[in-house]
This record gives sequence, C-alpha cells and structure tokens, in this order.
Amino acid sequence: YEDHNVPALLGGTVKDIGYQVSPDGSGYGHFLVIESIDPTNGEVFDQLIAHLAEKPKQNIGQKIVQGEIIGKQGGTGSVQSFDGTIASYDFLKAAPRGSGSMTPYANYDPLRRLLASQLNPN
Repeated sequence: YEDHNVPALLGGTVKDIGYQVSPDGSGYGHFLVIESIDPTNGEVFDQLIAHLAEKPKQNIGQKIVQGEIIGKQGGTGSVQSFDGTIASYDFLKAAPRGSGSMTPYANYDPLRRLLASQLNPN
C-alpha cells in the first residue's frame, strides 16, 4: 500500500505482540499475531504481521476486524526493499501465546489464493 498502512488480512483476536531481532540483525522487528479462523475450512491459525514501524498499539485479547489497520510498514527487523520499509504476513499453525512457534499453516495455499482474489478481484 502506498500509504504504508498495514491491514489485517482477516479478523480475529490479538494473541501476541513483540519485537524479535537476532544478534545478526535478522528477524521480524515489531510484530503482532492475530488468531484467526480460516474461511476456507474453519480451522484456527495464527496470522503474523511483521516489520511494523513501531510497537503495535493494540492489546492482547483485542478483537480485530478484517481490513483494520494494524500500523505502518517499517524498517524493523531484517528488511531489504526499495524504500527501506516492508511488512510481511505469515500464516502459521495455531500455537500458544509466547511460544515463538514458526510452524507453517498447512492450509496456507488455498487461504492465500482466497485472500489474493479478494484483494485483486480481476
């Protein structure tokens, strides 16, 4: 997005908020995890939104609606882009808050295709 606003791709509940950078500079920087329900199959998964410009202002347990602005894309964590900012979305297997689990969500591809078709209906 040209305005650098980062929306939630799906609604849900804020599960985790944090900052993650390794000593070598790699990592997600400021991030937020939303526990969401996959509309393609009803399964619960975690939507990780990372590289935000600053710590998200949401609170743990807060309800988020689809399209709600989470923050601005930023340069936190490991970022390589034209203007030094980026945001990333990862779909992960649901895990307990604070676990740091990065297990990919098994139904990623059908979910990705659905969301892409909603963002670009052409």
